[in-house]
Amino acid sequence: SPVTTWQAAAGSSMSSTVTNATESSRFFRVAVRNDVATSGSVNVSKNLGQGTWSLSSLSPAGLVPVQSGVAPAATLDNLPAADYVVQFSDVPFYQTPPAQTNTLVADGTLNFAGNYTFTDANTNSMADGFESFYFGAVSTNRTQFTDTDGDGMPDAAEFIAGTNPTNAASRFYFTGETVQGNLLIQLQWTVATNRLYQVNESTNLTNWSPLSGWLQASNGPTMNYNVTNSSTKRFYRVQVLP
Repeated sequence: SPVTTWQAAAGSSMSSTVTNATESSRFFRVAVRNDVATSGSVNVSKNLGQGTWSLSSLSPAGLVPVQSGVAPAATLDNLPAADYVVQFSDVPFYQTPPAQTNTLVADGTLNFAGNYTFTDANTNSMADGFESFYFGAVSTNRTQFTDTDGDGMPDAAEFIAGTNPTNAASRFYFTGETVQGNLLIQLQWTVATNRLYQVNESTNLTNWSPLSGWLQASNGPTMNYNVTNSSTKRFYRVQVLP
C-alpha cells in the first residue's frame, strides 16, 4: 500500500521518512513513473510597451537566464519546477519595478507583473522627470492641455506618444493611405520604439470600435495596418499607449 503520494524529483536523489514499527516487520519499495508533471508555466507582464523583462532561474551558482522580451505580456510553458526571478529594465522618466522571486511547483503557474510608475507632483499627467528634461522645471502653470510647441498635440499627449514637446516637427500623425488590392487600404502612421498602437474605426466620429489588438512598434519610424475598403463611409484613428 502507498505510504506517500507521488512526488516529483527535483535532483539526483530524494528521501522520505517512514515510521519504524516494532510489532512486525515491514518491507518498503519505491515505484517510479514518468507521467507525473515536473514542469509548469510562468506568465510575465508589464504595464508599458517600453522596457524589457528578463526571466532567470535561481541556482546555487546564481541567476541562469531563461528568456527575455519586450512584449507587454508573455507566457512561458514547460519550464522545470524551480525558483525564478524576473527583472525589469529602466524606462526614462519612470520608476522601475523591483525584481521579483517566486517558486514554480510542478504543474503550477507563476504570475509576475511589473508596474512602472512616475512621479507627478503637479498632477498634469506627465512625469516630473519628463517636464524637467524638456522644460527645465516642474511648473504648476503647465497643465495636461498645455501645448508648448503649438503642434496641436498637448505636452501630456507627447509624453505618452514619445514625441518631443518642444519640437513641432516631432508629433504623432498619419503619414498616408495607400490603396491595395482586394479592397484593402493601407494606413501608415509615425511611431516611437516599443510603444503600443491600436487602430479604431467609426461611422460617425462618436462611437469607436477597435479594429486591431495593441500592436507593438519596432525600431522603424512608421507602422502600417490594412483595413477593408467598404461601400459605407468609415473614419479611422490610431491610439497610443506608452
